[in-house]
Amino acid sequence: MENHLKKETKPVLKELSEARIRNVMITGDNLQTAITVAKNSEMIPRGSHVILVEANEPEEFVPASVTWQLVENQESGPGKNVSECYKAPAWARADGIQP
Repeated sequence: MENHLKKETKPVLKELSEARIRNVMITGDNLQTAITVAKNSEMIPRGSHVILVEANEPEEFVPASVTWQLVENQESGPGKNVSECYKAPAWARADGIQP
């Protein structure tokens, strides 16, 4: 099943952008679908990179962490949409001590 953009979508988004009105997509759909729609509608400009960021708060014995993923072209096939994943600890703590 494919959902195609309405023909007026791109021109309307362009007009809003030119008027300096921020475009935001809110969806309950699959994240990859949202990225595809954003690229097809040019909310994400051609040639731009998409980076997914997840921040986790510290738990009792686990430090806070930030994970980011560089999303590749969605046409590269199932399970191949993430090219690299880095995990960086969030070392800044309220007490200033590095874990």
